[in-house]
Amino acid sequence: MVVPLQLQFTGTYFDVSDFAYRAEQMVAGPGRLLAISSVALAPGGAAAGEGSGASPKLGVSVSLYAFILSEPAPPPAAVAPAETTVED
Repeated sequence: MVVPLQLQFTGTYFDVSDFAYRAEQMVAGPGRLLAISSVALAPGGAAAGEGSGASPKLGVSVSLYAFILSEPAPPPAAVAPAETTVED
């Protein structure tokens, strides 16, 4: 199954780095994958003054696809042949 996602958020560089790390850990198991198609970073956040200081805010927009491998259907249960009797 493929799930297209469009994420938009505001945070510091370290917030963005932490998000990327956690996303990587989330898909570390078998059958899960994230494919990033685009990333856009813009200085400053939505509120005035968020783009200044020691750790300025960034506006972040990420487009990605989440791929989830569905579990294969279990094989059909084996059916024992019916017993037949032969009469003489």
